Amino acid sequence: MSDKGEKGASAEGRMTDAELAALQAQLGQDLQARFGASMEAFKKYLPDVYESFKDYRPKKALQFFCAENGEPNLMFPDEGGRMFYDTNEPAEETGRQVQELLDSERLLGTVGVRQYDPYGQITIRYANLMLKASEDIINSQPKLVYSPSELGGVPNLIVLGIGLGYPLSEILSRIEVGSLIAIEPDPDVFYASLYACDWTGILGFIEKSGMGFKLIVGRSGDELEVLLKEFYMTHGEFLSCFKVTYVHYASPEIKESADYVVNKFNAIHEAMGFFDDHLFGVSHGFKSMIAGKHFVLRDAKLPEKYRRWPLFVVANGPSLDHDIPFLRRNQDKAVIIACGTALDTLYHAGIKPDFYAATERTPEISETIDAIPDQEFKDSLTLIAGDVIHPKTSSRFKRTAIFGKPDEPFFWFCAGRPDLFPRLRPIDVMNPLVGNLGVASIFAFGFTEAYLFGFDCGRKIKLGSAMHSKYSSIYGEAGVSDQGANYAVSDRNAVEGNFGGLVESNDLFRRSLQFIELVLREHRFFRDDKFRIRNCSDGARIEGAPPAHSEDLDFRRRTVLDKAALSDFIENTLTVRIPIDEDGARRILCPEIFNEIQDRILLFLKTKPESRMALVSHMMRISEYIAMLSDKLQTAGYGSFESGNAQIAFMIMVLTLYHVEDDRRSVDLVWDRLVKYYRWFLEDSKKLFGFLPDYVLGEHYRFMDGKVGWPHEGSEPPKAPPYPHLFRTEFNDPMRRFKKRYE
Repeated sequence: MSDKGEKGASAEGRMTDAELAALQAQLGQDLQARFGASMEAFKKYLPDVYESFKDYRPKKALQFFCAENGEPNLMFPDEGGRMFYDTNEPAEETGRQVQELLDSERLLGTVGVRQYDPYGQITIRYANLMLKASEDIINSQPKLVYSPSELGGVPNLIVLGIGLGYPLSEILSRIEVGSLIAIEPDPDVFYASLYACDWTGILGFIEKSGMGFKLIVGRSGDELEVLLKEFYMTHGEFLSCFKVTYVHYASPEIKESADYVVNKFNAIHEAMGFFDDHLFGVSHGFKSMIAGKHFVLRDAKLPEKYRRWPLFVVANGPSLDHDIPFLRRNQDKAVIIACGTALDTLYHAGIKPDFYAATERTPEISETIDAIPDQEFKDSLTLIAGDVIHPKTSSRFKRTAIFGKPDEPFFWFCAGRPDLFPRLRPIDVMNPLVGNLGVASIFAFGFTEAYLFGFDCGRKIKLGSAMHSKYSSIYGEAGVSDQGANYAVSDRNAVEGNFGGLVESNDLFRRSLQFIELVLREHRFFRDDKFRIRNCSDGARIEGAPPAHSEDLDFRRRTVLDKAALSDFIENTLTVRIPIDEDGARRILCPEIFNEIQDRILLFLKTKPESRMALVSHMMRISEYIAMLSDKLQTAGYGSFESGNAQIAFMIMVLTLYHVEDDRRSVDLVWDRLVKYYRWFLEDSKKLFGFLPDYVLGEHYRFMDGKVGWPHEGSEPPKAPPYPHLFRTEFNDPMRRFKKRYE
């Protein structure tokens, strides 16, 4: 690292060479002093950064210089003398950039819409009330959107590119910020900022203000994604729905980070679990356990000989029809997992699966199993599921392999009591669709050779309207619709096809695809050299699963497998029955602790804050409290219960806060008309938690006398919806007995 003066000619209004040399000498002294102060500041506030850079050596040659105003700039001698800032006034130019953003950006935010409630859930009741109040407040304002300059702050700001630190000083001197994420992809540039930037003042200001702050240096891609998720899970996912992004300079690394923020960032606050789902999931997990169903042990493993067997994972997309002949011929030479309604398809196509995968906690799934009349066929299967599976579904199977679902409380209530429970094997990313569970099962069981069929994630453009196999009676003779709603696809959401072309898709299918690819990436370090996976589906391309036509697969020399031996091993060694009764479950759940947690959150909401930013800080403190609960094994189950509903409520609150120009009025409106609904939820939640482990979906209506929650200050609870059913009419399958087919 060196510094260099700029030659100057003696002229009126310009410094002489001697004056510039003196200025440059002073710059050198200032840079060294500032570096020492910066490192001391990082040692105090961010010691990990200090440790990373205390002995750092830049990979590029760096040279400081300054113009007459004394502002540090950076030159790269090995790159033809390229200047980092193409101006003699980098601070002033950065200030202009920042002010332009603050004046022109419109604070829109993202939040859900009011939902239909098919299952009688207090989450939806109170979220809908909050959304309606928020809409009324926003629609009554003179303007629909405001800029950060008009509002004087933003709840969440992302800076892409720190440079020499100028943007941080300029931003923090102009507006209030609730949480700040500063990303500098180039460690050399960040190292240079330690000399040029007043990090002592910036870090001291951040510490004093109490804002959330994350500094990310030299990270991109998957690493950046993980770090951002960790930040928001600690300080509140609600912040991620309301961001302003400032891009300081252009580079390939900055573009990669910007592409993530634009295209994938919303996944941070999408598909969060919520309270009623967790009530159902915990009750279902304990009901399966009480009924003697088998759970998968974490430390048990399949023997090598079974792991090497080929595995067919079959979903029910329309392209499955093309592969039916291959599956018929080779069904005895591979282990077969039928995902969801693919069981119905394989039954009618004469293909015998070994496992049935189901993800849903809803009772309707059991109807699809009951529709298959051959009990012997069903008794031969092993159910693969997560711990939230509805007891009606698990009761249909003699053999089960139930995994722990680490994004649900039940898993953590069990993990928090190692004195009572063996270690349960978790399964990663088994949602949002049942095909995700099928793919996750490859790694959960440890198979090393897998083939995917019917994983379409939509349908090929211009290939009819079918969304499932033609062999499926559920979507055929039984009359269940696979059009509209979750099956509404369009070419506007098209994705690349596995064998070329495009596939019509939608947000749900695309999220499923994204999570399949995530699982394949996450497990790449745990595979052995012989791992092989191929996607035989004529649907969406799946990164990490190369395409293969089934007609090009040669199984002629493969041997017939003793699959009964595998099923027996899973039943007797890999899984276990865990003895517990309802009283034991209630002792583990301990409603008294849950009530104390709710009361503490209510205490946070007792006193109205004085400003918009103070209310955002309130939400962050509650989020951090919940994150602390989630980080401790003994309280992780309670933290999992709390997070989703808090974030949903805070998303709506922060959206409303930043659509009202006057600071104090925004707080008054949100506090008086929205916060009360979150309080009502907290009060109702204490009553409902006390009904565990009997709060089974579909049977839970009795606890609230057929209503959804309880009355509050003139707000009467709505009537609960009718018991959910999939089949609208009675269906008697004419294929009474399963017959295996090979042709």
